[in-house]
Amino acid sequence: LFSSMPERDLVAWNSQLSALAQAGHLQEAKDIFSNMPEFDALSFTSMIQCFGQHGLLEDAKYFFLALPHKDLVASTVLLVVLAESGCFHEAKNLFESMECEHLVPATALITAYACNGHLEKAKKLFDGMKERNEVTWTAMLTGYVNNHRLEDALCIFEKMPGHGEIPLIVLVSAYARTGHMLLAKRIFDNSNEKSAIAFNAFLSGFSSNLQLLEAKSVFDSIQERNQSPWSECFLHIPKTGIWIWQIGYS
Repeated sequence: LFSSMPERDLVAWNSQLSALAQAGHLQEAKDIFSNMPEFDALSFTSMIQCFGQHGLLEDAKYFFLALPHKDLVASTVLLVVLAESGCFHEAKNLFESMECEHLVPATALITAYACNGHLEKAKKLFDGMKERNEVTWTAMLTGYVNNHRLEDALCIFEKMPGHGEIPLIVLVSAYARTGHMLLAKRIFDNSNEKSAIAFNAFLSGFSSNLQLLEAKSVFDSIQERNQSPWSECFLHIPKTGIWIWQIGYS
C-alpha cells in the first residue's frame, strides 16, 4: 500500500517507519528513514525505540543525538532503553539533564530500577519527587511486591493519598499468593475501591488457600450486591473439582 501511493506525506512515512520498527525490521526501517524527505520527532523516536529494543544502544543513542529538538517522548524512550539495558548511570544522567521534572520519565526510571532489583535507588528517586500521581505510587508499590518486600509495599499503599483499584489489586493478590489472608482481608476491608476485579482477586486468594467458608463469609458481607456491575461471581477449586457457588444478577 505504501509503495503504491503516488504521494506520501510525513504522516504516511512515519506510519510505515513505525510499522517496520515495531516489527523489528531494522534494515528496512533504516532504509525508509534514509529516504524520508523530511523528519519530525516521531521519526527519530521510532528509530530510537526500534534499535534500543534490540539491544543496539549505540544506534539508539545516535538517533537521539541527531534529533534537533529532544522532546519529552524521545528522552523518555531512550531513558527506558538505557535503564532496561542496565545502563543506569547513563539513564540517570539523561533524567537529570531534562530541563524540568516530569512524572513520566521519573516513573519510567523508578520502574526500571525496581525491575532490576535496585529498590533503594528507586525509593530515593521516589522520595525526591515533588509531585506524584497514582501511576508513580503504583510503580513503587509494584516494585516492592515483585521483589517480595510486602511490608514495604504495604507502607507505600498506606501512604498513598488515594487507594486506587490497581494498587489494591496488586497488594491484595500478593498477600493472598503468600497465604497472608488476614492481612489481605484487612487491606481489602479498609479500601473504598471494591471493584469486581479487586473482589475476585481477593476471593481467589481464599480459593487458592482452600479457605472456602471464609470466602463465602466475605461474599455474604458485601452490601448492596444487586447494585453492582458484576454479572456473575465464581469460586472454583480446580484440584478438587468443587464449584462453590455461582450467582448471577443484572
